[in-house]
Formats: sequence, C-alpha cells, structure tokens
Amino acid sequence: MKKKILFLAAFLGSTLCYGQGEMNALDYSRNQATGSARGMAMGGAFGALGGDATGIASNPAGIALYRSSEVMTTMNFSSTSVETNLQGSIMNESKFKFNFDNFSYVSYYPTGGDAVTSFNFGFAYNRVKNFDRNYRSKGQGLQGSLTDYIATITSNANIHPDDLSSYDKNGKYDSWPYEQGYPWLGVLGYNAGLVEYQEGSNPYDYRSPLKEGNVVDSRLNVSERGAIETYDFSGGLNISHLFYMGATVSITDLRYSLSSTHSEDFPGIGNRGFDLNNSLETEGSGFGFSLGGIFRPLNAIRLGAAYHSPRWYNMTDYFDAKAYPINMTGKKNAITPDRAYTDYKFQTPYRWVFSGAAILGTSAVLSVDYELTDYSGMKFKDRDGFAYSNNKFIESDFRMASTLKSGLELRLLPQVSVRAGYSWSQSPLTNDFKAGNIMEVITEGTIPHYILEGDVHSVSMGLGCKLTPQFYMDLAFVYRTQSDKLYSFSPMYGDDGVPLFSTASAKLKQETMRGLLSLGYKF
Repeated sequence: MKKKILFLAAFLGSTLCYGQGEMNALDYSRNQATGSARGMAMGGAFGALGGDATGIASNPAGIALYRSSEVMTTMNFSSTSVETNLQGSIMNESKFKFNFDNFSYVSYYPTGGDAVTSFNFGFAYNRVKNFDRNYRSKGQGLQGSLTDYIATITSNANIHPDDLSSYDKNGKYDSWPYEQGYPWLGVLGYNAGLVEYQEGSNPYDYRSPLKEGNVVDSRLNVSERGAIETYDFSGGLNISHLFYMGATVSITDLRYSLSSTHSEDFPGIGNRGFDLNNSLETEGSGFGFSLGGIFRPLNAIRLGAAYHSPRWYNMTDYFDAKAYPINMTGKKNAITPDRAYTDYKFQTPYRWVFSGAAILGTSAVLSVDYELTDYSGMKFKDRDGFAYSNNKFIESDFRMASTLKSGLELRLLPQVSVRAGYSWSQSPLTNDFKAGNIMEVITEGTIPHYILEGDVHSVSMGLGCKLTPQFYMDLAFVYRTQSDKLYSFSPMYGDDGVPLFSTASAKLKQETMRGLLSLGYKF
C-alpha cells in the first residue's frame, strides 16, 4: 500500500490540486524518429555519418561533415490507424495528416588550414512528435466500473461529504472543494452522484452505486492533437578530417490537446449510468543542448558519440471536466471550475547516442546507432522549482530504455541510390509496470484512462536522386507499429494485495505509414 499512501500525500501536501500524471511525462518525453527522407529511409541511423539533418539531430558533430552550404526541407504524408480490442470487442479509428516535418540550413566556412579545416553553422526546424490520433474502446458485461475507482480514491482521502459539495445551501455553484487539494475526480464524482457516502462511517467511506453481480457496459472515445517542435542552432569543427566536434542549442515548443468521453451504462439497476467528459490543453516551451563528436580512424570507418541534455520546460495546463448522471433520481450535472489552469515545470530524461558507420568506397554505406534514455529521470516541479511527490512513481515505474537503429545505402548509379532501414525502441516501462502488476497508476486530474506503451518497431525504404550537381531529391516510406495496453481507469489493491475491483485492459495496436519527400540544394 506504499503507493496509495504516497498518492494521498501528494494530494494533501501540495497546493496543486489538479495534478500531473506519470503517463503524461512519457507522452512529453518519448519522441518519434524524424529527419530527412534519406535519414528516415535508413532507419534514422545517422549519428556517425553526419552531413544530413537527421545526423545533426542525432549527433551535432554531424554538421562538421558538410563540405558545402545547403538548404533542405522535408514534407511528410502520414496515415495513422488505431485498433482496440476489449474482450473481443474491436474498434478502429484512422487519421491522415500532412506536415512540413523538417527544414534545415547549413553554412560552410573552409579555413584553408591543416588543423581546423572548416567550421560550419546551421539552423534546423524539426517536428519530433505528432500527437494527432483518435481511438475508441467498447466493452459489454464488464465487472468493474469507474465508480469503483472514484469511490476508492475518495475514501482514501477521508473527506467529509459536506466538504465535497460544490453547491452552497442556495444551490449556487462553489468551486471551494476544488481548491482544497482534494482529488478532483472524487469531488466531481460525488457531486454527480457517481459515488454514495456511507452514513455514519468513520473514516469517511464512499461506495459505488453498483452491487455485487451488477455488470457495466462501457465506452471510451479519445481525440488527441498537437506536436512537439524544436528549433536547433548548431555549430561544428572539422579537425584535420580526423575529428569532428559539434554542439546544438535547442528551443522547444510543445502543444497538446485531449478531448475524451468515458460513458458507462448499468443495465442491472434501472439503466442508470453516466458520461464523463474531459478537456485538456497543454502549452509548453523549453530548451536543451547536445554535444557530440565523430572520430574517423580509417577512411572507411566513423565512430560517434553524443550526449543530449534533458529538456527543461515551463508548462501550462488548461482543463475542465463535466459529469452527466443518467437516470439517477435527484442527481444533477457536475462541473469543475471553468477554464481552470495550472503552471508547472517539467524535465525530460537525458539521452546518450553511440554510433558506427562503414563507408565502402562510393558504392555502399552501412550505419548503426544505439541510444540509451533514462526515463526514470523525468521530473515534475511546481512553478517555484519544488519537486512533486508524484516523481516517486516515475522513478519506480520507468527505466533506462534502449533504441537500436540500422541503415543501408547502395549507390546503383552515380545519380541514384536505394536505401533500407530498421529501428527498434524498447518500452520505457519496468517489467512489472508493463505487465500491469502495479498498485495504482497516477493519471492527470479527472482523466482516468491511460496507456501502457510497448516496444516500437519500424521498417523503412527509400530512393535518392541527384537531379543536378547542386539539386537533389529523396523519397522514403516508413512503416511503424506499436502494441500497447489501454486502461479506462487504474486498478487498486487492499492491504492484503487483493484487487479492490475489476479493471479490464484493451489491446491497442497503432500502425503509422509515412511517405516523406525531401528537396535540397547545395551551394
């Protein structure tokens, strides 16, 4: 029950009564592979190759390998499909998107010297994550209800029912309960009649209106939008064509929005039920830096290493929720304060990239990148810089995760190259967390659902054409698949380790197909 106790302390010991969830930390930290069409066709494995926008993003020393100035942009056509399977009930959603994913400019300055042969500067825009997707799940005859979860967290907080009411004696709305550090979902659920106070209980006990043997028909609809975009300023040195050094300073812009509806029907108790609507908008700006080097011991071999600092964000969440009871006599709709917001800070994990490449004359290139990212280092802080108690859950539930990228390029003609790549990204969740063997998952505010992310696999292929000595065009196709688990609400356990209620998870499979076109000009 350690986690339950920490959960209560987090609510009662902080002025932040809405609260950020540990799965939100992962959403803001686990980026998607991005870059030029050439780089994406080769699985993103460009850390030791350099001379490309993908390489600079992996290892800033890659900018030092440019031997001319260059401007390049990449267009991305993507189709994302999501399938959920909740105890045999399958739902499908899909979305098509067009974006300019990348723009880069590099300026080349040869020195004519033997030591530092050139220095380069550049700017790049990269869309490193796209949040856009829709998904749904549906289940019938389920044993557990969101009302069980709401009743449990409200009972754990030990709040007198009079203190939970968001209406005064005259029936006028009063946001006071939402300002006291109480769990918002408990306040909202009590005012909508989704949980019932057990008269005379001490400590104060709340129960679901469902009785033993009642079943639930549940539906969840979620729509997400937004992106994480970086603006990178890089510089690099070419030292005797043997060592290459580089550094990047990044400014990051984050935009995320979520709209969800969780609905339940209780066919065994007069077709009662409810709808819970949530809306969240997150805005953030941050900065970070990266340092890297590439060593060329032989003309055909390149070895690289790079360190990527955490991204330090200032964030603002805007949120509201509404609960609508259905066929519940004497119960009314409940709402959270309109357009409430909270300011906070967030730190992403650091990352190491180790790379190797073999350049076989002018006919072939083989490259491999290996990345390590410490997701247990994600941190939430209040706007004054004090750490949240919920960071303890991040430290215990997340781990150091690996990413492996590999790519191959074959030059068929002086003007034509073909490429292929593969990448694998390990789930950042600990094995127990990934398997669902957890006391409780801390979610954001009144949003109860969450996703346990699995491994990500990508395969890619592409074609490169030199249209003139200065102008080139690259094409790439990337297929990405990921298998996750979707929970409508978190499980919770008693002191004896026995589940307090049933929680069903849906299998969630996401497939993304991307077509990329890069156009570049060297001068």
